[in-house]
Amino acid sequence: MRILITGGTTFVSKYAAVYFAEQGYDVYVLNRNSKRQIDGVTLIEADRHKLGDKIRDIRFDAVLDITAYDAADIEDLFNALGLFGQYVMVSSSAVYPEYAKQPFVEDEETTAEADRFIRNVDKTGKWYLPVEE
Repeated sequence: MRILITGGTTFVSKYAAVYFAEQGYDVYVLNRNSKRQIDGVTLIEADRHKLGDKIRDIRFDAVLDITAYDAADIEDLFNALGLFGQYVMVSSSAVYPEYAKQPFVEDEETTAEADRFIRNVDKTGKWYLPVEE
């Protein structure tokens, strides 16, 4: 199974890359190569906003997008991908307004930026890019 993980050098993305590599998956990490890379992964050195066709011909079974902070981050990666199986965007508390009570629960109000993508998940859990309105 071939997995693409954005980031792969710090925080959650690093531990996801280590875990899947140790399980024997074919792990690719997408980052700018500014930090030490972990063993057992294939580095795709690039800025997610300037990928061009760099990853278009690699078929990933899963894409773990752990470093997206806004709509442009998601759209640029999505537009650069060719065929892929599952797409999982791992978020943070940044999708909730700063004034929201903590701890956050999933049915709390989210920011307008997050809502743009949350509303584009259909009933089967499949995500799709929003149609320009």
